[in-house]
Formats: sequence, structure tokens, C-alpha cells
Amino acid sequence: MFLRSHLMTSGKFLLPTTCMLLAAPVTFAAPPSGTLSYTYFSSADFEDGDGKVKQQDIRLTVPAGTFGSPEDSMFLMQVNVAERQFKVEDTGFMDQTLRVYDISMPLRFRQQLASGDSFSFGANPSIRSSLDDIQSEDFTFSTFGQYTWDAGNHNYSLGLMYGRLLGADRLIPIGGYSYKGVSNLEVTLGFPATGVRYFPEKTYSYFAGLFPYGGSWHVYDDGHSNRDYYLRQTGFRVGAGITFDVGGPFEMQLEAGRQVGQRLEIDDSHGFDTDIEHKYDIDDSSYVGVSFNLKAL
Repeated sequence: MFLRSHLMTSGKFLLPTTCMLLAAPVTFAAPPSGTLSYTYFSSADFEDGDGKVKQQDIRLTVPAGTFGSPEDSMFLMQVNVAERQFKVEDTGFMDQTLRVYDISMPLRFRQQLASGDSFSFGANPSIRSSLDDIQSEDFTFSTFGQYTWDAGNHNYSLGLMYGRLLGADRLIPIGGYSYKGVSNLEVTLGFPATGVRYFPEKTYSYFAGLFPYGGSWHVYDDGHSNRDYYLRQTGFRVGAGITFDVGGPFEMQLEAGRQVGQRLEIDDSHGFDTDIEHKYDIDDSSYVGVSFNLKAL
């Protein structure tokens, strides 16, 4: 058995928390229409016992359709494919590399009201799995709804989200406050993410932020134990970086930071509603990431 023996809310739109399950880089402007990103994490030791784990993330998001306009009503479709790799070493009993995947199609609708307020809702059908043997447990579905009040440079958002978030089916509140105005500064305070972005020029910006990071996957471990289990990762990422234009509708983003409060959990039952069988606390790790983005509409 393995290990044994990326919401942001903004005043204008919501990036669903489900999209962080294989988290994209920290960002607090409107989410890009498409992205190709790679993130490398330094080795982190298990807090109890021997062994260490390394992690790499690759994500591709492409637009699948856009209808309407931001000034009125807008419907967006995307296709998302992401791979997360865990490499376990120096355990003294079993070293291995595990790859898990998130394949999803986020659907989002936003309606701008005459008052300046807006509401949005969406859904995210997905497969989160090792893809060794597709089963019904691999398919998940999340949905959200949010209302945003426009108060000039200040915006307030409140909503609900339901779905398999970080390992279990949950109904959670989402909300926040955002400010955009003086000195080209954007600030977002809320749950699940908090951050700040500063634009010295229109062509580039600096950002920093904190948000939950993790995911859950159904794993068919035929190579080692001929059984299946659920793997969950939890933690937080705190990072900073720069985003800059590279020509036309494209931009590049560089980011670095720390992943903290990390834990891996393995459950051999039918999900995370029961007691977790194995829990592994992991030391903090550093990360660096690069992404090429198609700018937001």
C-alpha cells in the first residue's frame, strides 16, 4: 500500500474551490481562460518514522466555450487535465512513485445586474483517480452559487458550495471581501483564500497569498497490494510571485513559496466519512512554479 509498509473569490467572478483540488498557482486577479503550469516541490520528511516524499504538479486548462459578455451575462466552459506525482523514498520498506489525476469540465455562469451586483453559479463534474482501473468512486460532482454586492471599489461576496472537497462530501460557506482601486492595488480577504496583488504597470503585477491546498483520489493499487483505497492530501500554500505579459493574449507567471501543515491520509473503507486508517504528517516543503496563461476575458 502507498505510504505504508488550489478559491479564490474575487469581486467579479468565482474560481470554484474544486479547481484547487489539484491546485493552480496562487492568483488573485480573475482566473485565466487557459493555462499550462508546472510546480516542483522540495523533498519533505515524514514527521514520524523514516522516509520522505517529493511532489510535482502539471496542469493544463483550455477554454471549451464562452458565450455572452462580462457586461451582461456570460457562460464559460473549460476542460482541465492535471497530474500530481508523489515520489516516496528512503522508507526502508517500500519506495514508489504514485501518479494521480484530475480530469474535469468546470461550467460557470455569471449574470451582471443593473445595480452593479452580480450572481454566479456553476458545476464541476470530474474524475479524480489513479486511472489504473476506472470505477464509480472515481467520478465526483461539485456545485456552487454566489452573490456579489458591488460598492464601488469594494465588493462583498457570499455563497455556498457542495461537493467532495479535500476528501469528503461537504456543504461549505464561501465568501469574502475584495478591494480594487487606489495605487493599482487589489486585496482579497475571505474563505477559502486571502491575497494581495499590485500592478506597477498594466503589463505586469506582483502578488502574494495564502490558500488551502490538497485533494482526494481513488487509487487502484494493483501493483503492490491488489486492492483499492482513497488517498487524501491536505495543507496550505503561502506564496508570492510575478505575472507579466509575453505578447498578444498571453502572460507568464512565476511563483515560489512554502507548503505547510501537510498531511497524507489513506482510507481502505468507502470514503472519508469513517475513521482514517493511516495518517502521515509531513514537514513543510518549498515550491517553485511557472505557468503560461491565456488572459481572462
